[in-house]
Amino acid sequence: MFLKWLPVIPCLFVLSVIGFASAATVEYTFNVGWMEYNPDGLLTRQAYFRHRRHHHTDLGRPIIAINNQWPAPTIRANVGDIVLVNINNNLGNETLTIHWHGLQQIGNAHSDGTPMVSQCPIIPGSSYTYEFTVGRDSIPQTVLF
Repeated sequence: MFLKWLPVIPCLFVLSVIGFASAATVEYTFNVGWMEYNPDGLLTRQAYFRHRRHHHTDLGRPIIAINNQWPAPTIRANVGDIVLVNINNNLGNETLTIHWHGLQQIGNAHSDGTPMVSQCPIIPGSSYTYEFTVGRDSIPQTVLF
C-alpha cells in the first residue's frame, strides 16, 4: 500500500518548496533631495516676478523629491514579498523619515516612520534601510509614503 504512494511524495515536496520560494526580495534605493518643481501649478510670488523680469522657464520652487522625480517612484511588490528600501538623505538641512500609509508594519513598528515617536529621523548625509513584508491586507492597493 505504501509503495503505491511513493511516487507522489517527491511531487508533494517540490510543490511545498515552490510555495515557499514564490516570495521575492524587492529592493529599491531612494536618494531623497531637493528639486525645483511646480507640482500644483501655482506660482510663488518670487517665481512669478523672476519669470517676468528674466523670462525664466523655471517656475518651480524647492520640493522634496525621490531620485529627482515627482511624483515619487512606484514600488511594486506582491503579497509575501520582502521589501527593502534604502534611503539616502541628501536634503542637507532636513531630517526625514518615511511613513508607510496603509502598509501594516507587523513586528516592525520601530521603522514605521513617525519621527521621534516610533523612529529616530534620518539625519542629512545618512542612510537607513526600511524592511517589511507585504501582508495580505496591503495588496492590491495604492498606498502613499
